[in-house]
Formats: sequence, C-alpha cells, structure tokens
Amino acid sequence: MTKKLLLMQFLKFLPHKLILEEKAHIYPKNSCKQGLKRYDEGMKAEVKSEGFTLIELLVVISIIAMLLAILMPSLTRSREEAKRVTCMANLHAIGQSLFLYAHDYRGMIVPGECQIPWEVWAQPTEYIGEGVSTLAQPVNLGHLLSTKKLQMPTSDNHVLFCPSGNNVNMGKSYKDFKSTWGKNESKTSITYMFNNGLDGFGDCVLSGEQAVLFHINKVNYLMSDSSVHPFTVKKVVYANAIGPEDIVHVCARTGVCFPTIMMFEWFEKGNIDVDQAKEFLKNPASWVSQNSASSFSKTVMLSNLRNKALVADVVGGWRDQVRRNTEPPINPPG
Repeated sequence: MTKKLLLMQFLKFLPHKLILEEKAHIYPKNSCKQGLKRYDEGMKAEVKSEGFTLIELLVVISIIAMLLAILMPSLTRSREEAKRVTCMANLHAIGQSLFLYAHDYRGMIVPGECQIPWEVWAQPTEYIGEGVSTLAQPVNLGHLLSTKKLQMPTSDNHVLFCPSGNNVNMGKSYKDFKSTWGKNESKTSITYMFNNGLDGFGDCVLSGEQAVLFHINKVNYLMSDSSVHPFTVKKVVYANAIGPEDIVHVCARTGVCFPTIMMFEWFEKGNIDVDQAKEFLKNPASWVSQNSASSFSKTVMLSNLRNKALVADVVGGWRDQVRRNTEPPINPPG
C-alpha cells in the first residue's frame, strides 16, 4: 500500500516538473512583463486602426449629400402629388354638395353675390334685390355651409381647404375660418374660388399684390358634371419687354388678378388665351367695365351649365382689395 502511494505521488510530480521546465525554457526571466508590454502595444495599434481619417469622413459626408440631392426632389414631387390628389377629392366632394344644393333649391346653383371668389362669409358686393340685408352673411360657396350641405370645418382637414394652400394671412386655414365666420364686419376665406361670374360679372378688378398658386404649375378645377381635372400653368409672353411669365408672376407684377370669369374660361378651353389676357392687362378697369353683366345675381340653373367650370384652386392674389373701374388704368410695361 505504501509503495503504491509513493508511485502515485511520483507520477503526479513528474509531469508538473516537466511542464515547469518547458515553460521556463520557452519564457525566460521577466518574460511576463515583456508580454504585457507587447499586448498593450498591440491593443493601442488595434484601437488606432478602428478610427476614421478626415478624408474618409469627408468622402462619407459627400456621398450622403449626393444621395439627398438626388432623392429630395423626388420626395418633394411625391408629397406634392399626394396633396394634389387630396385636393381633387375635395373638389369632387364640393361638386356633390352643389348638386345637393340644386336638388333642394329648385335646381339653382349657389349665388355668387360676392366679388371675391374665395370668400364664403362677407358683405355681398353685388346687387341682390330690395329688402335683402347687406350685412356680412354666407356668400358664394358659404351657402353650402349655411344650408348644411357641407359640415362646418373643425380642423384644417376639410374639403374647403386645399392641403397645399393657406388662408389670406398665409397661416392655418381653419384658425382664420374659426376667428371670422359668423361675425359682423368680418370676412372669411377658403382656399378654393367659386366661378361667381356664372350669375353675373361685377365691375371690379381684384388686386393681385400677393399672388398665389398652390400646386406646382397645376390648377385643379371642378366641372359642372362633377368631374375634376388639372390645368397646366404654362409660361407665356404677356409683355414683350418681360418675356415668358406664369400667372402668379404677371399678377404680382401688374398688381391685378385676371377676372374670375376669364380664368374659368381658360380652364374650360385647356389653355390660356394670351390675346385676351393682353387686352385685359392694357386697361383692366376698361375691360371689366365693358364685359360686366348689366344685371347681377340672375337665377342660374345647374342643369343649364354644360361644360362649365364651377370651382377651382385659388389663382391670383390673396389681397381682397378691389380696384373700382373709376380708378386709373394699370398699364404693364411692354
């Protein structure tokens, strides 16, 4: 028993000693400190190799900027296209409401008794007959709200507010509507204009000092059959000295809006009548006076309006100032 234990102790001791001798042979004295030093140097080198140089960072930033420059126009166009589709849906809903109004009011279309085509609450500015109040009241498309053919707006997400448009103060549409609708001596605007020339054309020239065009080179408009179409705004030469201009720029330059009745005719034709536009710009007040109807607010039956444009995006100036035909003519250069 004693011999066996001694043998086991010897066997256990022999490999251990050999291992120690082998380690001592491979790693000489002070090798532990040297190994740690080499390890630290290797780690520092590895950390340094993981960083970016200034040139590498500039290359990455340049690539990101290039991708953004390529993608942003496409994203902007897609976002605007989505808004334009929503706008067309709004106009279609307005068209359905006009049909409901005509059904309840012996086939008549809403009266256009206010010269500002995008106002829905204001003082009537056209002759509306004796005994009728001239205080602020629903006008133009505002009759769809007062007769409950359309619900009152509760937010900017309403069919009377184009998703690409703003109110007359260039702010939120609903905020302006809420603060002015139903109040005496107030004016409430929406972002669509009504063809108020259907039942008579007033003798006024609208100011175009703050010209607007909600969609990029497009104007959505509603036809009398409730269909909605886009009108492409092209640059044409209104004055030889100026060169090609779009509607917004010529309105801002001359300070006047093209008459509602004129623009809706352009929508129906599908193009701008340049000769007609030039004739108007020579002397706006004279043109309006010669082409205004002798009587206003005549009864118009919706069924008699064939291939007529009824409602469209606002085109022209937000300022609701009116230039009377007694004022001096406005002559653009060229």
